[in-house]
Amino acid sequence: MPDFSRLGEAIFHLLNTYGHHALFAILFAEEAGFPLPIPGDVFLLYVGLNLSGSPLLSLLTASLWSSLGIVLGSTILYSVSKWGGAPLFAKYGKYILITSDRLEKMEKWFKKHSRYAVFLGRFVPGLRILISAFAGLVRLPLKVFLPQVIAASFCWSLLFLSLGHFFGSKSLLVVHTINQYNILFLLGFILTITFNILKSRLS
Repeated sequence: MPDFSRLGEAIFHLLNTYGHHALFAILFAEEAGFPLPIPGDVFLLYVGLNLSGSPLLSLLTASLWSSLGIVLGSTILYSVSKWGGAPLFAKYGKYILITSDRLEKMEKWFKKHSRYAVFLGRFVPGLRILISAFAGLVRLPLKVFLPQVIAASFCWSLLFLSLGHFFGSKSLLVVHTINQYNILFLLGFILTITFNILKSRLS
């Protein structure tokens, strides 16, 4: 379990020194694919927890700047995956059991449910970052991808900022516990996709 007090002090210092620039930069980096010491949801909980002590940020302002960083970062990851991801999967996908045939079926499933797949996927622990990369990989149109990312980013950031602001350390414990089981959430999502692919193939 992380040292909540030390993390909280560090984030409080960032907020009071850089304000919305810190929010934007950290979430932009994570969404663009750069690993961070703590997940974005935990970071936003700490931000929410410290909002009352930061004269530079309010709940709405923090949500808007968080969303901007998320949208730009995820769009970059989407674009990189769209234009450079296919060759990598063609070459190395077999090592993680993603063959071209399976990728084609996943692409059909993804596009069939494209009206809500990105939005919902961004609320699944362990899938939030990957969903942008996968949307690019299957070449989901930007006009379909972007509105869902914008809506999901604002809702997601406002949710975790509010949880941190109103429930404090209790919300930190809950989210930390959930993040320990990210792989189970991700596995469940993959199994759901696989089930739908097999069902459509047999029907």
